[in-house]
Amino acid sequence: MKKDYITFEKRIARAAKVNALWSEGDSILIACSGGPDSLALLYTLAHLAKGETGHHNSHIGNFKIGVYCLDHQFRPEAATELAFVETQAKILNVPFYGEHINVKAYGAAHKLSEETAGREVRYHRLKEIALREGYTRVAVAHHKDDQAETILAHIIRGTGLTGLQGMDWKRPLYEPTNEALLIVPQLIRPFLGVTKAEIYEYLEFLNLAGVEDDSNNDDSYTRNKIRLHVIPTLKEINPNIVDSLSKLASVMATDNDYLMREARALKQQLQMPTHTADVFAVYDRKIARKAHEALLTRFWQLVFSEADPNGQALNASQYKQLWDVVQSREPKEFAFGKVKVIAQYDKIKIVIFLD
Repeated sequence: MKKDYITFEKRIARAAKVNALWSEGDSILIACSGGPDSLALLYTLAHLAKGETGHHNSHIGNFKIGVYCLDHQFRPEAATELAFVETQAKILNVPFYGEHINVKAYGAAHKLSEETAGREVRYHRLKEIALREGYTRVAVAHHKDDQAETILAHIIRGTGLTGLQGMDWKRPLYEPTNEALLIVPQLIRPFLGVTKAEIYEYLEFLNLAGVEDDSNNDDSYTRNKIRLHVIPTLKEINPNIVDSLSKLASVMATDNDYLMREARALKQQLQMPTHTADVFAVYDRKIARKAHEALLTRFWQLVFSEADPNGQALNASQYKQLWDVVQSREPKEFAFGKVKVIAQYDKIKIVIFLD
């Protein structure tokens, strides 16, 4: 039995090394709700940090961990679940950060759904605690089944290559502003290569059980509906659908990485001198007309994310408008969020609206 849970932890250690999730001297803040997935993540990283698999030095180096738990105050049981996570942190002798926040009130004030409000508050607090306490990584327990649900949700809403690649193994926890001088912590997903069934087996090996959230069975939420109804139906057609979607994500991530590198090169090629303080950037419209539409789409992604790091993503209709801005030889303008695009003659000027 001991051998079985060590095998699971070795797999996570190898995935961490292959995907460069952390290295010697890093400190990892683990988001843990007390549910099975995040509880398994807490114990896996606690064992790896202590070298209890006997492998950590050859795979990932020494690191430290802490654990964060948020009571969203959606359910009465959540306060007990937070106390459960605190107990686990004490057993493992790791720092614990717990909070009770009225997320429903936050959502109402900002006109957000409970799901979106919960995510915003959770990640905002993870960011603040990571920066305050010096954590270089924030770990979440998304796994292979979650990846499949994410890709299907993107397909249902309509998506391109980026949506098909699903969740990344590692990405910046947040997009820094131009003035940011701090090193940005990385959000990591060590479980992205294992299934929920394997996570449950791991907990069984350790004789542990996470708390179950009944709201996960509420199929009024899109993600729950996909998990409870869509994926089981797809498994009747292809029992390996979760693995197939995971492989699709990997292939799409590789392709998108190449295209984004080419788009960065295109952006550099199109860059022109900026002579006035009120203009953020200037690009060569004439050369841009010769670029492939796939690269221009990614060029605009880079431009808007740089000009307005906290802005919303452009949609397909807006990319079409920007394509027309480039291809036309007439004066054109396009505005979205804080960014205005002004195309005249052979120049495209990017202007940022001030608050």
